[in-house]
Amino acid sequence: MFIKSSSGISPNAKVLTYQEGLLLPVLNADELLFSSRHKGLLRQLCDISGLAQSEFDEVYGVLIRQFMEFVQILPHKPNGILGSLLNYHLARAVATFVKYNEARRSASALYKFAVFSAALLKELGLVMSNQRVVLVTDTGDFVRDWNPFAGSMIGQAPYFKMYPVGPKFMRIESEVTLMLARQLIARDIFTWLSNDFALFSDWVCALLDHEGSGIEEIGWALSIVKREDIMAMLAGLEGATVDMGLPVATEHAEAFYRWLKEGLEKGEITVNKKDSLVHYTKDGVFIEKKLFQQFSDLMKLTASVVYAHFGNLMGIVKTCGEDFFFAKFISADTTPGNYSSFATSLAQKSSAREGMVVNARDVFMGKDIPEKTDQLKSAKILNPVRYHLLQTNSNININTINPSTK
Repeated sequence: MFIKSSSGISPNAKVLTYQEGLLLPVLNADELLFSSRHKGLLRQLCDISGLAQSEFDEVYGVLIRQFMEFVQILPHKPNGILGSLLNYHLARAVATFVKYNEARRSASALYKFAVFSAALLKELGLVMSNQRVVLVTDTGDFVRDWNPFAGSMIGQAPYFKMYPVGPKFMRIESEVTLMLARQLIARDIFTWLSNDFALFSDWVCALLDHEGSGIEEIGWALSIVKREDIMAMLAGLEGATVDMGLPVATEHAEAFYRWLKEGLEKGEITVNKKDSLVHYTKDGVFIEKKLFQQFSDLMKLTASVVYAHFGNLMGIVKTCGEDFFFAKFISADTTPGNYSSFATSLAQKSSAREGMVVNARDVFMGKDIPEKTDQLKSAKILNPVRYHLLQTNSNININTINPSTK
């Protein structure tokens, strides 16, 4: 799989692991079957299933294509090999299917599919807990954060990026796996699966690695496959190799982002202290403009340009609105608009801190995150409702901020 370099993108060498900030292509299922070994596994599945090709395509083929397009070339583990999530789950599903058919030669078509689908879709929640996925244009412009519950990335954007997520925000894998699995299975096939309540209960427990369904046939099927069986299947599967490039328009913003996260994690950039330039508030993480100036002085850059590009990189205007991008925070004991004198008004206005507000998930990478401060508040109400409306309405189009006009 290859991305041809396009306008505004400088091509890098082919790599197997992801480098933060680089663009990855959104691929369809045919493009994701990038080796003869992948295609060979599908033929093996069809042969073992005992179904005609047309029946196999309807029952298994649709699910496999949906799964591949859903997970794309995401890694199985944070900072892992590109395509390893797809490869590992496919290898586990095939290994389980082979073992189960050897042990249960008279198993019904329903049980065979239940075993295969559970092995394929188990831990599907990793697409959400391993990383934050951002959909972008071919020049790196923010489109939206990928919401897996809105479907695969196909048709939403041509490229995507990945960013790490801190441990505090990686707790939802098992909770969302079942919901995402339901999303990938065709309605009539899922109805067929769920009509047998005892089997369906077993399938759910196996998918979530729970015990106590009563039958536990599917859980047993998953347990008889050992790590060496999966590794043997994986041995012939190639990782994804792509040409990745860093868009020129986001280069400085990506550099600031890395500097910010590293500084916060090491404690070099303090939070919520009297002289801090980062504050965790009820509205989000407020980053003062002075911090952008510090970075720009170090890198010999223009602070206003870095500020604007970082805002665009984070999609602040598109997802939250300009109030979050041009934020002003004041002392919590200040009452905006209710000043006792003109002199007091000027003094309080001059003490307002200027900056932007971002999501805590996007900046705190450590095991522990600061408590929210009650010492600062926004000078105006920041309406979180607008954020949710913009995130779910793909038809809304708000221009990015131009540093020369603001």
